[in-house]
Amino acid sequence: MIADARVSREHAEIVFEEESFSWWTLEGRHGTYVNGQRVQRHKLQGNDAMEFGVRENVYAVFQPGSSGSARPGVSRQAARYACHRRQRMEKLTIFWKAAAKLNSAGVLDEILVTLLDTTLKLAPSRRAFVFLYEKDRTLRLAAGRNSQGVPL
Repeated sequence: MIADARVSREHAEIVFEEESFSWWTLEGRHGTYVNGQRVQRHKLQGNDAMEFGVRENVYAVFQPGSSGSARPGVSRQAARYACHRRQRMEKLTIFWKAAAKLNSAGVLDEILVTLLDTTLKLAPSRRAFVFLYEKDRTLRLAAGRNSQGVPL
């Protein structure tokens, strides 16, 4: 069971066929991936990284059983550290810097700019804006930045 909205209840399964194990996509709307490639069916090899619904999070690594075993092993622990280690550290650093800025920021404008800068580092966007909903039911531009940090 995987607690992620992009993963269906019966998203995919591992099937033993023709003396090997295969990965089959069942009803996963957001796709399944093996080693970063979207697949419907895939003959599994040792250490294949299997992903459900999104390519950035490896949920399992296929580890075939020993020579008398017909049952494969799927290591979630190995998956946590096998892929995207550098990306995760970069994201963690971005969050840490943002948290440090937010702890020292006292004015709403500084907080909004910090959130926009952090969002632009994490999301593939060129610009970000925050609008505040005023009492007279109008929107007011509170902050805007481009991906280079220039105010808009």
